[in-house]
Amino acid sequence: MIENIEQLKLSQEALKDVEKSLFSLKEKVFDDNPALFKAMSEDYIKSIEELSNEINEFIGANYFYKNKAQLWIRLAGSQINLWSTPSSVWSSILNKIRNSIYSISKLFIPPELISNEIIDEYFKTFSDFPVVELEKGSLKIGLSYPSKLQYELFENDNFDNIEKIIDQSLKKFLEASNWFEKGIDISELNEIFPNEIIRDFVISKVLGFIPSSKSKYQLVEFSGSISPIEKPIKLVQQYRKRIKEIINLKENESELTVEGVIREIDLDVGKCILRQRPDGLEDLKCKFYSDIMEQMKEALDYKVRIVGYLKNNKAPLYIKIIEILEAM
Repeated sequence: MIENIEQLKLSQEALKDVEKSLFSLKEKVFDDNPALFKAMSEDYIKSIEELSNEINEFIGANYFYKNKAQLWIRLAGSQINLWSTPSSVWSSILNKIRNSIYSISKLFIPPELISNEIIDEYFKTFSDFPVVELEKGSLKIGLSYPSKLQYELFENDNFDNIEKIIDQSLKKFLEASNWFEKGIDISELNEIFPNEIIRDFVISKVLGFIPSSKSKYQLVEFSGSISPIEKPIKLVQQYRKRIKEIINLKENESELTVEGVIREIDLDVGKCILRQRPDGLEDLKCKFYSDIMEQMKEALDYKVRIVGYLKNNKAPLYIKIIEILEAM
C-alpha cells in the first residue's frame, strides 16, 4: 500500500520497468509463439494490475472509478473472468438484478398508482439499468440509473418519484444483503423492515444472488455510490444457512427446504402443488397465506426453492420464503 509521495514515485518507476519488460518479452517471443508469450506474460500482467491499482488508490482515481456506477456487482470464482465468463452468467445476473429491484419497487408504489399500467411500465423500463462500466479480473459490472434524456416521455414528477422508489428498493436490497454477511441479530433486520411481509420478500430476492453448490461463481459482491453500507457487501454459499433465523417455529413445527416447480395454484384457499422435484421425489402439497399472494403469482410455473415448515412432520408444507431459480 502506498502511503506517501516517495512510495508513489517508486511504484510508478516499478510499473514502468514491468511494462518495459513485458514489451521486451513480446518482441522476442510473440511473433514466433503467441501461446508461449501468453503463458510467460501472466506474472507481468498481474504485477501491472497490482501496481496500477495501488497507484490509482493513492492518487484518488479509484474513488472516481468506484463511484462512476451507482451499483457494482462483482462475481468471483475459479471459472469467472471478464473475458471468459459464459454469456449465460452475464445475462442471468443482469436479469436477476433487474427483476429483483422491479419486484421490490412494487412494494413501495403508492396505492393510487399500483393499478396504473403506464406507471408499471415505467418501473419495468427504469429498472433495466444501463451497464456503464466493466472491470478486468473477476466479472465486475457497473450499473447506473437511466438519464432523463433517455426517457423524454416521462413527466418530470413521475421520473423523480420513480427514481426515489427505485433508490429505496435498491438500498433495502443491499441492507438485507448486508444482514447475511455481518451476522447481526434478526432484531436488527426487523428494525430495517418493520413490515415482515416486505422483509421476507426482499430476503427472497437476496437469496437469488447467494451462490449455491450449483453456481458457476463462489462470491457475489455489491458496492457503489448507492450503497448505504460503506464497505463492499459480500455473499457466499455458507450465508444460506441464515435463512433459518427468519422462520419462527412453534413446538410442533419443523423447517424444510425443497425445490421444484410451482403448479396448480388456488389463490382462493392458498394452496398449490410443487412438482418436478429433484431425484424423482413425489409431488408436495403446499399452503400459503394471503400475505405472500403476489410472490406466489410471480413464482407460478417457475423452478423455485422454497423454505417453509411442516406441522407434525406432515404435508402440506407451509411456504415462508420463495426463491425463483429459473423459468421453465
